[in-house]
Amino acid sequence: MTNTANKPLDWYAERTAYFSEFMSEERRQVLQRTLDSRTRYMTILTENTYHAQNASALVRHCEAFGVQDIHTIETRCKFNPNVNIVRGTDKWIDLHRHRTTAEAIADLNKAAKLYPDFPYTYYNRANLMALSGKLPEAYNDYTKAIELNPAFAEAYYNRGLVQIFMKDTRKGCLDMSKAGELGIPEAYEILKQYTALDR
Repeated sequence: MTNTANKPLDWYAERTAYFSEFMSEERRQVLQRTLDSRTRYMTILTENTYHAQNASALVRHCEAFGVQDIHTIETRCKFNPNVNIVRGTDKWIDLHRHRTTAEAIADLNKAAKLYPDFPYTYYNRANLMALSGKLPEAYNDYTKAIELNPAFAEAYYNRGLVQIFMKDTRKGCLDMSKAGELGIPEAYEILKQYTALDR
């Protein structure tokens, strides 16, 4: 899983031209169509994946669905897919290893500067902040994601949880209600739980 990101464009052009000489035009077109369907619009972030078969499944699924990047946080467990399971699919994705959650957050900070209007950057950073126990920071990032995408159901849901954990149950329930309206039925179960406590 060699990561060749951030090479100059002529590095890629030179190698593409060279390898094109060894394949038919039909094969080249198939590869081009495959590359055109890859996405960096979404990515996978996994933390301390213990079982090799789970790591392998993530690699195979990302490759199959055209997700180009996998980010891993490896504070306790190394992300170590089984070569007999991935069967070469690892060569078609980019793996970004992070030693700590803070390192992954630093990358998201860079992404937020590069693409300040992309709501998923703030959403993903909020998730990491919440997992790190930084609830006010998580709240702020979920709020930014919602400002950029007012129909972001998952951001409402997670911000609702954060507010409940921060002891602002009323506002948390309002977010849960909105998440339910936007299509997350589990939000109503949480609403029932906390409205029952208020009785």
